[in-house]
Amino acid sequence: MNAVLLAASSTSAPVSGDWLSNHSTLLVGVVGIVVSGLLGPAVAIRLSRKSARQQFKRDLIVSRRDDLARLLDEAAVLLGAGATNLRLLKEGTALAPAPPAAHEWARSIFPLGQRLRLRLPDHHAVVRTYDDVRQRLTDAQEAIGDGSSFSAALDHYEQARASFLDAARAAVQAPVDEGREI
Repeated sequence: MNAVLLAASSTSAPVSGDWLSNHSTLLVGVVGIVVSGLLGPAVAIRLSRKSARQQFKRDLIVSRRDDLARLLDEAAVLLGAGATNLRLLKEGTALAPAPPAAHEWARSIFPLGQRLRLRLPDHHAVVRTYDDVRQRLTDAQEAIGDGSSFSAALDHYEQARASFLDAARAAVQAPVDEGREI
């Protein structure tokens, strides 16, 4: 029995060596507490905030794109009635004037372009093609008195309108790019 006690006391005696070797378990525990209690949550919070910012920006872009899609849909409806309204304006005379809705339609073309400019820069393809459509409408309105010029102006209008619709479709269907506004 004395031999067992002697063997146990000799193994529990401190081992000679440097301080770091003798207290490595304590150091590993303290470092583990610091990392798990301070650094871990700090890193998690930072990554969480970054993710939340990216999601917010993405949601903002999607919201702006939805707003733009509604406006472009409104523009498509307005421009779709263009040829009909121009014909109504052409057929109007002093005895049978064109319906007031046709005149109201003509007055709504310019403000819609301004609303597009609120959402898109001047150099954007949608804005440029809308300006081209508006110019073609102006040309058609000026040619109302001349039958052959009016038909040609309507054809140019329809081509410009098709280009606008293509640009609008491309803008709405483009993938979301977090580096851009829309």
